[in-house]
Amino acid sequence: SDYANRFADSEHSIVLLDSEPVGRLWVARWEDEIRLLDITLLPNHRNAGAGTVLLKRLQGEARRAGRPLRHSVYKMNEGALRFYERLGFTVVEDFETYVLMEWLSAD
Repeated sequence: SDYANRFADSEHSIVLLDSEPVGRLWVARWEDEIRLLDITLLPNHRNAGAGTVLLKRLQGEARRAGRPLRHSVYKMNEGALRFYERLGFTVVEDFETYVLMEWLSAD
């Protein structure tokens, strides 16, 4: 409920694959950034490229909007950290239990 209150104007989407729900995407779009609040895929749909496709779409949106794409990642989630780094995200703030990562278009 904390996120729902803090990000009231955010967008929740159900991720579909062949019309079947396989995950969700939660994004906030502000004047100065696009914030990926949450992305999750069902276990049997992970590591198959769907997350990469979704992130690349958000990166394209951020590029067209001229805004950074940011996401908070739990520090202990090494797989997620590697995933975002592979997609060009870098750590811009380090908090006690998580880091804020940012992707900026090279354009």
